[in-house]
Amino acid sequence: AAETAVIAERRNALARAYELDAAAALAPFARWVAKAKTAGEPDLAVQLEWVSSLNGETPEKLALREWMESLLETNMADVYGPDDWPAVQKTKRRELREDNARFLFVYPAPDKENAPAQGSAKQQLPIAFVQYRFDEEAEALVVYCYELQLAPEARRRGLGKFLMCALELLGKKAGMGGVMLTVQRSNTSARAFYAACKYDDSCISPSKVDPWSDEEEYSYDILDKMWSPEAQAALQKHADEAKAEWAKEELQAHDAKQAHEYTASGNT
Repeated sequence: AAETAVIAERRNALARAYELDAAAALAPFARWVAKAKTAGEPDLAVQLEWVSSLNGETPEKLALREWMESLLETNMADVYGPDDWPAVQKTKRRELREDNARFLFVYPAPDKENAPAQGSAKQQLPIAFVQYRFDEEAEALVVYCYELQLAPEARRRGLGKFLMCALELLGKKAGMGGVMLTVQRSNTSARAFYAACKYDDSCISPSKVDPWSDEEEYSYDILDKMWSPEAQAALQKHADEAKAEWAKEELQAHDAKQAHEYTASGNT
C-alpha cells in the first residue's frame, strides 16, 4: 500500500508540473539581450515564448514544425550519419507532435514601433528552441530535455546557456528534481557545451552502469544536473541495481564460456 501511494504521488506531481503556468514561471526570462558575436556587431534583443503543443494544422504551427524539422536536419544529420539519420529523423518528427511535448522558442524581439498587433500571427520564425517533457526517470522526477537547437545565426551569443537556465528554472518551479538529457558520444561540441553548463554524466548513463560499453553498443550518454538529493538518491539506487545485474550477467557469461571450453577439450 505504501509503495502504491508513492507511485500515485509521483504521478500527481507530474500532473501538477504540466498544470504549471509556464509563462508566469519564466517571466524573468521573457526578454533578454544576446551578446554580439564579434566586436562592432550589435547585440541582439530576444524574447522567450512557451508553447504547450504543436499539434494542429494552423499556419503558425505548420510553419514552426517545418522550421524545426529543417533545423534538426541541418544540425543533427551529420551527427547521426547517413545510415542512422532517416530512422532518427522519423522519431524526432513524431516526438514534436506528442501530447506531453512542450517547447520554449527564442524570437528576435520586435522593435516597439514595429511590434505585431495583439493576437496576430508572427511574421518571423524563431532562432532557437528547446523541446522538453516532465518525466519520471528511475523513480526520479525530472525535466527531460529532448532537444536544444539553435539556428546558425544564433550561435555563440549565449542563447544555449540562456535556454538551459530557463529550463532549469522551469523545472524548479514545477517541483522536479533536476534536468536530464541524452547526447551522442560523437557530438563532442555538444558535450563541451553541457560540461560548461555544469552537466555531468548521470550515474544511470550506460558508460557508468556498464564499464565495458563502447560507442558501437551505446552511441549516447545520459547527462544530468540534479538539485534534489532525493531524486539523486533514486537515480543512484537504480544505477547500483543495474551495475549488480551487469556484474551477475558477466559472471554467468564467464562461467558458461569456461564450461564450454572445458567440455570442448574432451573433459567431462
